[in-house]
Amino acid sequence: MNIKILSVAFLGFVLAACSSTTSKPIDRDLFVGTWHCASPTHADELNFDGKTTYWTDGLLDGTAIFDGQMPDVDGRFLFEVNIQGTWELKHNKVYEYIESVSVEPLNELSKSFKPMFTKAIESNDESVSTVLSVDSEYLFWHSQGNASVDRCERVLN
Repeated sequence: MNIKILSVAFLGFVLAACSSTTSKPIDRDLFVGTWHCASPTHADELNFDGKTTYWTDGLLDGTAIFDGQMPDVDGRFLFEVNIQGTWELKHNKVYEYIESVSVEPLNELSKSFKPMFTKAIESNDESVSTVLSVDSEYLFWHSQGNASVDRCERVLN
């Protein structure tokens, strides 16, 4: 976990609502665990690379690195984002409820954008994502605001 471009695009990549495309319920036991998801790297877009753990007790925690370019600004900003919250799986939808967020700028340029970036993330404290398929190795899901399907890999602990 998806962010809107400083308010709209940032959260679209990390956390977002989506529509159902799968008819059979997802096995919760297959979904539980740690997933590594990353966006394709594009020089002119917001990129992310992160891991989220969905615990059996309904808690979640995650960390991601966000790297992006601001219009009319030289250089790229870089943030580390950590989240904690809860989750539930209903049929093939994952509901995430983010309860705490921390944002750390990782370069000098990012320091001035931290308040705006943090506000964008905190404004989306709930999200719904549609799981298209999940097995012991891969998770495919779709987020609203993101035209593509995200492919995540299970992280073995």
